[in-house]
Amino acid sequence: MAIRQAPTIHPALSPLGPRSPVATFTPVTQPASPMPQTRIASRLYLPLIANVQVSPPPAVAVTAAPTSVIPNVLIPKNLGGLHVEGVGDHTGYEEFLRACSAANRPVSLIKVFGDGFSARLAKETDPRTVTIWRKPAKTGHKEDMDNPPGDWNWSASETPEIARRWMEAMYPVWENERQYIDYFEIVNEPNMATMTQTLRSVDFMLEAMKLADQHDPPYKLAIWSFSSGTPELWQAQLMVPTLRYAAEHGHILSVHDGSVDAGRRLFRQAAEDGTAFRYRMFYPLLGKSMPRVAVTEAYQPEGYYNPDWADWQWYLTEMAKDDVIGVAWFTLGPYSFGGGQDVNVVKQLPSFAQALGCK
Repeated sequence: MAIRQAPTIHPALSPLGPRSPVATFTPVTQPASPMPQTRIASRLYLPLIANVQVSPPPAVAVTAAPTSVIPNVLIPKNLGGLHVEGVGDHTGYEEFLRACSAANRPVSLIKVFGDGFSARLAKETDPRTVTIWRKPAKTGHKEDMDNPPGDWNWSASETPEIARRWMEAMYPVWENERQYIDYFEIVNEPNMATMTQTLRSVDFMLEAMKLADQHDPPYKLAIWSFSSGTPELWQAQLMVPTLRYAAEHGHILSVHDGSVDAGRRLFRQAAEDGTAFRYRMFYPLLGKSMPRVAVTEAYQPEGYYNPDWADWQWYLTEMAKDDVIGVAWFTLGPYSFGGGQDVNVVKQLPSFAQALGCK
């Protein structure tokens, strides 16, 4: 995972509600004014879920005292899910999956970071759960990287070869995992600040999808994986062709969503600040050509040990207005942000199940 840093906070780009912010954006093919060539601080991830009729397994008791009060509210649709690291304590994960399936409210999304077993367990528990895989691959550089080497600053003519090398480095692992994976996430929080970087990333995403489509059966990709609070509107306008192609060929848009401000930690506040629901900027640009969206990382600051369950329920209810595939809570299994801040939501699984209506 990339080390996360807070973005420049921007106003919310569209009103909360269904896909109808019709007066906010005017699609254009180029930005109205030249974009700065200096780096900005920024941070911000399914085929359609099949209508599979599954006989739920026997009810599973989920017992644990909630960290905070869980409202006695049944959210209309369970869009809750988990981001799962391949290491660390996953105690209660299987019970969480089984409880939601037994309640006929299957976990919507499991995003795994190099953890094929957790994806398999999710699919075997309930085929309606969508799974996404990500794991960096080496392509000749010294270390595994979240994004292709070159920082999006290569010449335009190099893009096809860079995309080919990047994809071919991941195919061998993908082939071993695809039985239980619906989508493969190919980058993580790309930080394109300049016009050149944005144009290269657009060409790269298009080339990657075309390469994935050449396989039989084709690999379905989760593209972009924006960090919370990105992209900017002028970048979104340039990215339209990638999302139109994704919608036409069964790929999806991946985003990270939620608060990056400890003083405004709720999803409601993040929506006002422009770091939640930012994907809605694409709806007026694409209309019916919008691909489906998966939130592959979602967070309230410090929410891994003190979540606000009422805010979670509001967030997932609001998210359902957009027919989003699911929201993966970051993260099950340990991840360190540095400075002694280690994240693992393992102790929250019973309360999360209760908040999702999986009783």
